[in-house]
Amino acid sequence: MISLRDLYLRSLLLLTRPGSQFLLWGFEYPVRWWEKFAPFYDGPFCPGEVVQRFSPYFKIDKIAGAVDFSRWPPGYAAYLMTRRGDTAEY
Repeated sequence: MISLRDLYLRSLLLLTRPGSQFLLWGFEYPVRWWEKFAPFYDGPFCPGEVVQRFSPYFKIDKIAGAVDFSRWPPGYAAYLMTRRGDTAEY
């Protein structure tokens, strides 16, 4: 089964061309055990997930981010991504 994140990437690839820039902002932090049971939100990006998922297609620069487990949600990250010219479509 294809995930929503895979569909997001597929749509992004259809909307961008080599040299296109895209700002991705999202929650990113290691999920604590009790958060796996919270039914009211989609899970955050796991550390390293953005690079793993997008780097075949985009040059990725992390431009902001922080994790503070005294807050909820405890972390965020922002990535400036530039579409590569040497990759095939998804």
